[in-house]
Amino acid sequence: MIDLLGRAGKLNEAEKLVDAMPFDPGSIGWAALLGACRTHGNVELGVKAAFSLNLTMLLHI
Repeated sequence: MIDLLGRAGKLNEAEKLVDAMPFDPGSIGWAALLGACRTHGNVELGVKAAFSLNLTMLLHI
């Protein structure tokens, strides 16, 4: 769902979905959001997604 919203350019909705999840979206969810931010040029949200992706990967190793 995060990827679908991101591809449609609905980055704010994708961010709200990630924030509302009762569990960690994991590296796949953060990577999907980061890719959408890159495609649509949203640097601010991209930084948040990159930080969260990095943190998720560090904690799961």
